[in-house]
Parts: sequence; C-alpha cells; structure tokens
Amino acid sequence: MRVSIFFLVVIGFFCSILSGQSPHIYCNFPGGNIRVDSIVADTAYLSPDQRDTRGTWFYWCFAVRHTAGRSITFKFPPRVIGSCGPAISFDSGWTWRYTDTVHRSKPMDSFTHVFTTADEVRFSVGMPYTQRNFDLFSQQYLAMKKNIDVDVLCITPQKREIKIYTIHPAQDVKYKLFFTARQHSCEMMASYVLEGMIDYFLTYSSDLIRDSAEIKFIPFVDADGVEAGDQGKNRIPRDHNRDYSGSSIYCSTAAIRELLPAWSDNKLVVGIDLHCPGLLGWSSEQIYFYGSENKLSEAEELNLTDLVMRYQQGELKMKREAFYIFGSPNNKGIDYKQGMGLRYFMQTIPGIRIATTLEFPYAVVDGKIVTQNNARQFGYDLGCAIDMYLQGLSIRSGHD
Repeated sequence: MRVSIFFLVVIGFFCSILSGQSPHIYCNFPGGNIRVDSIVADTAYLSPDQRDTRGTWFYWCFAVRHTAGRSITFKFPPRVIGSCGPAISFDSGWTWRYTDTVHRSKPMDSFTHVFTTADEVRFSVGMPYTQRNFDLFSQQYLAMKKNIDVDVLCITPQKREIKIYTIHPAQDVKYKLFFTARQHSCEMMASYVLEGMIDYFLTYSSDLIRDSAEIKFIPFVDADGVEAGDQGKNRIPRDHNRDYSGSSIYCSTAAIRELLPAWSDNKLVVGIDLHCPGLLGWSSEQIYFYGSENKLSEAEELNLTDLVMRYQQGELKMKREAFYIFGSPNNKGIDYKQGMGLRYFMQTIPGIRIATTLEFPYAVVDGKIVTQNNARQFGYDLGCAIDMYLQGLSIRSGHD
C-alpha cells in the first residue's frame, strides 16, 4: 500500500512538471519565421523575425508540438495578425485554413489554441507556399510531357536554382506572355494565383493561346528568401523589386533584365508581376492592378480589369474601383530611391501593351475569406481574362 502511494505521488509530481513545461515552438523548416521573445506559463510572446529588413513587416510562420491538453496563448506586436486570425495547418503545412470564419473589424494581437494532441500544429500570418508546393503542382504537367519545359535562369548565392518555365505554342509564336511571383518572398498567396493561371493555360485555354502564345513564368524570383522564411519586402540594401536599375545585386533580377529585351522580339504583349499588398485595411483586401503612367497602357490595363470582371467565376472578385490609377497614392511613378521595380522595367520593352503588378490579398477579398482553392480559382479567372484579351487583340491587329 505504501509503495502504491509512493508511485502515485511520483507520477503526479512528474505530470505536474510536464504540464508546466514551455511549449516547443520552432521554425526550422522551409518558410519558417518566428522570434520567441519569452514564454510565461501558458503565454508565448512572439514577433516576426525582421532579419535583413528595413523597418518592420508582418510575415511569420511557426510550429508547435508536445503540448497535448494545454491551452496556449500567443501574443504578438500590433498589426501582424490578419483580420481572419492566423492560418492553421495540421499536416505539416500542406493545407491551411484561417481560424476565424468571419472578418474581424478590429485587429487582434493575440490568439489562443487548445492542443488536443502532441502532434505538430503550424500557424502563420498566411498560407505558406514554398518550392515543395510548386514541385507537387508542376510534376503532373512535366510527367505528362505537356508542352512545357523548365530551364535554370541562374544559381543563387545559397546554391538554389531560379527556375523559369516555358509553355510552347503548337504553331508559330505571335504573342508572348511573362509572369513572375515572389519578388517579395513572404507574399505567398500570389503563388496560388499563379498555379491557377498555369492550370488554365495548359488545360483550358483557347486555340489562340495553344497555337500562338509562348508563355514564360518564374515562380520564385527570390527563391532563397522563400525557403529561408524571410520577409523579403524592404530587404537591406534593397529588395528584389527595387533591383531593376543600376547594377542589379541579385542574380535573378539581373537575369530577367537580360532575358526580356532579348526574348521579347516585339511580341511580348503582357507582363504581370504577382504580389500581395499590406495586411490590414481596405486596399489590402482588394484585388487590383496598378495603372501605368502611359495613358494608352493604362487603358489596356483597365480593359484587362473589365475582362476579369466579365469572366470571373470564382467567389473572389476584382472590382474596377479598386484599380490603382496612375497618380493615386502609392502609384505616383518611379519615386523609389532604392531602385526601379519590375513593372517599370517591363514598360521599357518595345511593343508591350500591359506591364503591371497584380496585388492579391492575404486573407480577405471584399469580405470573402481567402482559401488556397479560391485563390487558385481567381488565377484561373485571370488566365481566362488574358485569353479573352489576346483574342480581342488578335481581331484588332488582323491576326488569324
């Protein structure tokens, strides 16, 4: 009897120690980013890692395990949690959903999660997308030997390949299209949009696209930053999207500057750089293009906006009133001391009609919550609108 009581006391002692252990919080996986500032009882004080960043930005992604049966509160600095709370994943970051099912009007700076098992749970400001995601997506097309191939644009200082993919037409090239994503490494939701566009072009596009359009796309302009979980935005001394003037300091931007003039052959008609905006506020919850200073080009970009609105089928909608007309706030021309952005560089390519940036939100589009699937669906809708744009251009230019 005394022995039994002794063991019960010992077991109770160790259980009390385990229940008081600090949660195991970590980010040593592709796309991981967090600073653990302190842990007090069941509250973890966290912040985004701002390494190599001028000022502050809001990207973070971390995992927790060995916390079964506990309720942990995670506290952050202001304005780094989106209006639908954190995104959460229970399968090592393959599938994500936002924890809130409604759009909060007031920003939150903390959230609490009850852990029911000791298994890993991941949390993030958005829905992280790294090289493994694109590999899984693209292998279906590469394995089927679709009319797509891949080349290496350059090798980064961290020995990663910056890959560029080309979709070839069945007949002579009449039009060329160019798309990029992840100039700012944290802007992961743009990658789901790119997936939808590629799926449209390879599977559902018109005869005009299949027969006459050569399409190039670069999924990860800042591949090192994506895998490292960097902010990417406002990187010191300048970020990738300010590296298109002077002497480029990144191999990918230097290679793009060399590629486009040589490849375009006066056939490059559409170039779109895919981004995500800020985290909170009206303009951060709309899908929009930036208008060009050249009024003829801006008219073409508004035309594409109208085509997206006409043909979009998904629940995330682009609106004309969200279009950033040239001269409006944040679209006043080349006023960046750090350097030129890609859309300005593309505007120098002879013959190009649309050279712009698309902004696609992290969590909410006009009150609708963003998911991985509806972000892909918007990419499909955008691909369809570009198809319709080319068909209209073909009629105007007299191409068959």
